[in-house]
Amino acid sequence: MCRNDEIHRKVSVSIRRVGKSGSASTKSTAQTRAQHLGHEDHSRSTEVKLLRHSLTNNSVSKHSSQSTMASPKLIVHHLQVGQGERILWLLEELGIPYELKLYERSPLLSPPDLQAVYPMGASPVLEDFTDPNNPVVLAESGAICEYIIHKYADGRLALPPSHKNFADYLYWFHFSNATLMSNIFRRGMARGMVGENDPRYQGNASRVAKALNHVNNRLKTTGAWFAGDEFTAADVMLGFCFTTMRQFEPIDLTEYEEILAWNQRIGGREAYKRAMKKGDPNLDIEAGLSAKGPPMHEAFAKAVGRK
Repeated sequence: MCRNDEIHRKVSVSIRRVGKSGSASTKSTAQTRAQHLGHEDHSRSTEVKLLRHSLTNNSVSKHSSQSTMASPKLIVHHLQVGQGERILWLLEELGIPYELKLYERSPLLSPPDLQAVYPMGASPVLEDFTDPNNPVVLAESGAICEYIIHKYADGRLALPPSHKNFADYLYWFHFSNATLMSNIFRRGMARGMVGENDPRYQGNASRVAKALNHVNNRLKTTGAWFAGDEFTAADVMLGFCFTTMRQFEPIDLTEYEEILAWNQRIGGREAYKRAMKKGDPNLDIEAGLSAKGPPMHEAFAKAVGRK
């Protein structure tokens, strides 16, 4: 029964009671109550209209906001055979459009035109012109990954604090640059400066071996990805260390079956293939994923006395 029918029913009952008793005051009371119910119904109807109006405006506002954020204007500056591949891979996984500017090493470090973009001359560099009133220039691959994920991807490829594997995700995301890469590069530099028989080289080599075993054991535990069952940005960050980076310091992965299996998993991802083809079309991707790894970068081999 609708609200108006309810009102009329109550009014009719009240009038019938007046007819039987002949009381004018009773009739007046019934009419007053009917008027009150009518006003109440009108008030509720107004509230519903206002609520609908509010929801409609919120929906339009939300849609407008999503439309505004749907087309970021990003430029990625990538020094080839370098960490910039992480950013290309991440953007391909997320399906976010970007403009790519490639730079060849000159002969080993950044050319002058890349140094003009970022004073440190490092790569990758992200330029964000989505908001013309607040352009952003950002370096450091880890910082760029987090920026993209939280500003344009609604947290995709990251795990939230509420996730049971949040700590794992956070740890392995930062492990690549904070521990693994630094130790690998130190080992390479020590070999070039003092030779493999020097205790300083041997100390660094021992540290790298511990790191590789640590990584291999983690992948053996999860059987999939670094943060657990889900592929995340932690895998994106670590991918470079076990593929392209081996052009600067060779790492034989023959003894590390879990890392090799993981390499094959990332190599099978379409987003990874697209990113590598765009960023380093002349690179032998399969060699980077293999157990023995790719040949050393010629300019770097000369710099550290390996050639």
